[in-house]
Amino acid sequence: MAYYVGYTSDEWSRFRVSAVGVTGYFAPVTFVIIPSFRVYSFDNGPSVYLSGSPVKLTEDGQSVMHVTVEWKL
Repeated sequence: MAYYVGYTSDEWSRFRVSAVGVTGYFAPVTFVIIPSFRVYSFDNGPSVYLSGSPVKLTEDGQSVMHVTVEWKL
């Protein structure tokens, strides 16, 4: 189980970057920079992003990858 809190930058072309604090790995809170790529955007609707950590987050080499669907409220 992990909890994430962070800030995501504005999008440049189809890319953006998140600075994240996450629990459940090496330390009580591990800070990670996570790049994201917008894979698809629906017309006036949600966007699909692929995000992942380029560094290992656990001693056995595990990392994180997310598929995210986002829309504006």
